[in-house]
Parts: sequence; C-alpha cells; structure tokens
Amino acid sequence: MAEQSIGPQEAVDGELKLELAARLPEIARLVEAFEAFADRLGFPADAALQVTLVLDELVTNIVTYGVRPDETAPITVQLSYAGGILKIVLSVAGRPFDPRTVKAPDTTASLEERQIGGLGVHIARAYMDSLDYRYDGGRNHLTLVRRIGGGAA
Repeated sequence: MAEQSIGPQEAVDGELKLELAARLPEIARLVEAFEAFADRLGFPADAALQVTLVLDELVTNIVTYGVRPDETAPITVQLSYAGGILKIVLSVAGRPFDPRTVKAPDTTASLEERQIGGLGVHIARAYMDSLDYRYDGGRNHLTLVRRIGGGAA
C-alpha cells in the first residue's frame, strides 16, 4: 500500500489485531503498534495520546487484576477505523467482569483519602464515546468507540 497524505477532511480506513501475552511488558508492544496505526491513519496527536492512555490503563488492569499469574490465554486487541470512527475490542478469557459497573472514583478527595483503583475505567469513560461489555464463550469482551477528529462526546 502506498503512503498517503491525509488532509483534514479525508479518512483512511484501517485495521489492526494483536494477541498479547497477559504480561505487563506486552503493553509497550501494544502502545508501539497503536502509535504506528494512529500515525498511518493521521489521527490528531491529542486523540492518539488519549487512546494510548486508555489502552495502557485497561490492559494494565487486565494483566494486574483480571488474569491469574498461571493463565496463558492471550489478550486479543482488535482495532478498526472507518468513517472517522475508531472501534477497539479487548477480549480475554477469565471470570466475568463488567467494567461499566465500576463506581466513578472521587477525584475531589485528597490523595490520602482516595481509594486505590478505578482510574483506568474512569479514564476510558472520559476519553471514549462509548463502552460496551459482554461475556461470551468464557471471555470478557470490552468494546470502546471514539470519534477521531470530532473529539469524545
């Protein structure tokens, strides 16, 4: 595929699928692949940075809290971009966990008073237009959608 210059009203469609081991070092590979994907498609820098942060936070949460150290099932990350809409599906085997049920953290409390956790989901809610969840076939599937160029709703 030839390289294209993307103007402000043009969109190039694309897809990316990664299988990550449920290990923290894999996040660097995810970030690098997403940054190349966003760059190739001409995403605005602020949108790309926000989505990178969301991916980093959510995959960190999956690795840290969602899988046991002895589990070997990969985390599947599917990204598709068409018509100005970025869709991300994170899928991992494990016990059901619906992140939509996570209570919003009290960001007004002092650091000493804040409970640990909840910021990854909070960041995803802040930077993505929608989050959807389903549990199917022993796997958690989290779908995130973001309009690129128009900003998050």
